[in-house]
Amino acid sequence: MESTIAQPEAPKLTDVVGACYSLSLGRSKVISLIMSGELKSIKIGRKRLIPKSAIDEFIAAKLAE
Repeated sequence: MESTIAQPEAPKLTDVVGACYSLSLGRSKVISLIMSGELKSIKIGRKRLIPKSAIDEFIAAKLAE
């Protein structure tokens, strides 16, 4: 009898450092993109978080240019 263990779902949000890694950009550039509205983010308490879907949308928009 095989035991199946559910795999944890990948996080849907990442912090600024994670976005930097995903986009291969520096921290100040990612923050600039957030402040300009080009990269969507949310704030929970004092922490700024970026949805992974927003990173995908940002990349798609840049590819479409």
